[in-house]
Amino acid sequence: MEDQQWQQLSLRGILALMIVEREERAGRADARKTEVLLADAGFPPVEIARLTGKTYAAVAKAVQRARRKTAASVPGEASDGDA
Repeated sequence: MEDQQWQQLSLRGILALMIVEREERAGRADARKTEVLLADAGFPPVEIARLTGKTYAAVAKAVQRARRKTAASVPGEASDGDA
């Protein structure tokens, strides 16, 4: 395995462990979902699904709902339906 591939795999593993710990601690109703945080950081839904162990559809839906909720809370902005 190439060094760059190993580094990427290691970083994914560390991120996955951090996600598990975060989700175990997240009990607050107002806490942002992990998949939304990762999407905001630029991760594509496919990668988020891999990291969180959720399906692509579940990730896309969670992100879509968060976008709609955010758009609804900002006066004058309409939801564009992007996931």
